[in-house]
Amino acid sequence: MRMPPLNLKQLVFLSVGVITLILGLIFLLAAVYAPTRIITGLVFIALGGFLIYRYYLLRGPEVGALEGSILRLAEMYNGKLTPSTVSRELSVSISKAKEALNLLARRGACYIDFEEVEKLGVEVYVFPDVKRKG
Repeated sequence: MRMPPLNLKQLVFLSVGVITLILGLIFLLAAVYAPTRIITGLVFIALGGFLIYRYYLLRGPEVGALEGSILRLAEMYNGKLTPSTVSRELSVSISKAKEALNLLARRGACYIDFEEVEKLGVEVYVFPDVKRKG
């Protein structure tokens, strides 16, 4: 599975974080000759680590981690979900919701109901195994 492209905010956090981390390592190496640089090096490393951590927070959950939540959601919606419903209920982007639903469809957990697509004009994913009984 391909990783989605980085948006500008993610790219800034990742690149500045890596550069700051490298700069911190350089200062730590320079501390061999001037021990006062240890503090500066540690500050740069901490800042770089924080920025990289923020990058991972901005990425959001991995598509595979959404599977269980989507299956529980399918039970609540009588086995029929749209990407916008998944996006709204799980607080993820529509593209990430669509990607997760397509992954589940490839694995055979659901399929796209083309009759519903014609009626509603949006992709409707049907989960036959999780439809409510009764």
